[in-house]
Amino acid sequence: MHFNVFSPADQPYKSLRVRCYLPGEDKPIAEESIEVPALQDQINLLTSLPKDQPMMPFIVVAASLIFSPCEIKSPGMIHVRAVINDSPTELHLGSLAVSSQATPQVALEHGPAAIN
Repeated sequence: MHFNVFSPADQPYKSLRVRCYLPGEDKPIAEESIEVPALQDQINLLTSLPKDQPMMPFIVVAASLIFSPCEIKSPGMIHVRAVINDSPTELHLGSLAVSSQATPQVALEHGPAAIN
């Protein structure tokens, strides 16, 4: 799963943790701390920008999480959520719908199985 987290440049990140939830599961299957730019680097970036910009710039943190192998026990939504600056609440980053697919029928002949 790839995700981007945007924060206004005047609200720098101190920490960022990402959690991934599978369908039917209350606890995350993964919780990862994502490296964010040093606080002083974020502040320096903000102070170095021109002051007359029409819109506040954003600091973007991007990362990818790979789950392999991953057993999904039921159809539903995979949710990715973030905890920013140790907040007690999670920010919903996105979801992915998953469903089951029927297994192809296998025809048995005299000898090894053959797939029709």
